[in-house]
Amino acid sequence: IVVGGGIGGLAAAVALREIAGVEKVKVYEKASKAGWQRAGTSTGLSLFPNGVAALKTISPELHAAVLEEGTAMESMGGGESTFLERYGEPLVGIRWASLRDILHSFLPPGSVVFDAALD
Repeated sequence: IVVGGGIGGLAAAVALREIAGVEKVKVYEKASKAGWQRAGTSTGLSLFPNGVAALKTISPELHAAVLEEGTAMESMGGGESTFLERYGEPLVGIRWASLRDILHSFLPPGSVVFDAALD
């Protein structure tokens, strides 16, 4: 059971399936499906190299999907080395909703339960 269908909850659910081998993971989200789908549509975020590496640890396919959808940035201006040279991964800019949708696509249908406010 994972509580919360945001980026962290979905990433945890995917990791449970991909790394721990848990076949049946349920994510409980308090928002309605329509509200959840609208959330974060105009919000962007930066995944720093350690976060990008964590996605690769969870699943190389997940890592590839995020790199394909996002924008890899080599540096943040004037640095002596690039993120890739220094940390082994780039910094990736991506829309919040796009990352959410990618993570959701790595879960079987019905894995996210909407309108599920837990007390």
